[in-house]
Amino acid sequence: AKNKEIMIAFANDVMMCTNTKTCWWNGGNVLASFLDVIDTLHISNYLILSLDDNTHAYLESRSAHYVPFIIEVPSAQEGSHPANQISTLKYKTVAGLLAKHYSVLISDLDLVYIQNP
Repeated sequence: AKNKEIMIAFANDVMMCTNTKTCWWNGGNVLASFLDVIDTLHISNYLILSLDDNTHAYLESRSAHYVPFIIEVPSAQEGSHPANQISTLKYKTVAGLLAKHYSVLISDLDLVYIQNP
């Protein structure tokens, strides 16, 4: 991370909308759109926390900055929508990075940046 500043985002197969039963919008690859903006703005200090094999493969094909991030979903979230499961993972992850003295910007994939934050 540049100057210990990092933008992180969680991604799973839902964000690519490969299964239209789990994506609640009219389809389209939200992860692809996010990466297109990242590339256009030349944002280099980002990291995608990839939550499944399909997402790992897609991010690899895009040469994106990512790490496989397999973590158990809390029992209270089991059976909930996959997007809600992701939300519960954010707090512990950010707390861990802050404890290591990183400045963290956590981003959802459906945000559009018009300049490098």
